[in-house]
Amino acid sequence: VFQMDSSISMVFHDVCLVNNQMEIIAQSFWKILRIDIEKIKNRHYEQLLVHNIVQGSACALRKDVFDVACPFPTEAIHDEWLALEAITVGKLVPVSTVLMKYRQAENIIGGTPLSFHKKIIKWTINIHSSMQAHYNEVTRRNHILKVYCDRICKNKKQILSSDVISLYLSFLEARIEGMNYNKLRICMNLFLYFKYYKCDIAIKFFIKDLLSFGHSR
Repeated sequence: VFQMDSSISMVFHDVCLVNNQMEIIAQSFWKILRIDIEKIKNRHYEQLLVHNIVQGSACALRKDVFDVACPFPTEAIHDEWLALEAITVGKLVPVSTVLMKYRQAENIIGGTPLSFHKKIIKWTINIHSSMQAHYNEVTRRNHILKVYCDRICKNKKQILSSDVISLYLSFLEARIEGMNYNKLRICMNLFLYFKYYKCDIAIKFFIKDLLSFGHSR
């Protein structure tokens, strides 16, 4: 792929998820992440603001991506940061083929989702820890995108408009403020959840933000 197009900075491929017995539990990790591959192919990378879509073990990149990415922010996950930096160097290209089996155990982060029933049980066992983890991830993501926005503005290399990033950052900050101080702020921004997330994800994040009020401090 790199040989065919010198403007490509990173490629990533799909994987299938297997359990400890190497039995397939999901044919496509991309379907679990609900990646809009056509948008990525057309260089519409807004999905990268919402969540990481690249697995470190399922990607390849040019050295100049790593050079630009350094130093990594302390809070950054390596593959999410490399993907963000890759689009400042060139194209991020998906390879729509399953090229690897990814062994998944006990529903760790990034793997196949728990059933709704199991999620309810998990949340109710320790609601405080669950909501604290949710709050921490929103604040972490907010910090990473702030650092990223500052870098691309400074280097004047933009694929994602700094205005687009700033608007999403404003929404994240409103979510954080709502979780910290004001449930009403969360409710007032309900329509923005549906602007940035798919319907079921929007509802999930909205409910989690409400439940995180008081657990975030």
